[in-house]
Amino acid sequence: TGQTICIYSFDSLFHKAGISSTWTTDPADYLAGLNDGDGDYAIGIAFDIGDLGDGEFVDLSYGYALGGSLSNASGSVPEPSTLLLLGLGALGLGATRRLRAPA
Repeated sequence: TGQTICIYSFDSLFHKAGISSTWTTDPADYLAGLNDGDGDYAIGIAFDIGDLGDGEFVDLSYGYALGGSLSNASGSVPEPSTLLLLGLGALGLGATRRLRAPA
């Protein structure tokens, strides 16, 4: 499609995004600054969360942006589309439940 896809985060935790021609899933690669291409490769993001003890958790947030180039990529999602998808999902679940209900 010729579109540029970006991955980003505004989290305060240390994080790095990168591009991987080998489609790596190792967070250490991204934290080390992996960026080996601009073709049809995997993009990823890694967060340095440190050590977590029992019962501890971390909330992470990230997003994707699309555009004709990096400078005009946009990650905004129109609210009506989100609500429409949610409504269609609820209708589908209701229909499935109704079909499975004993007569």
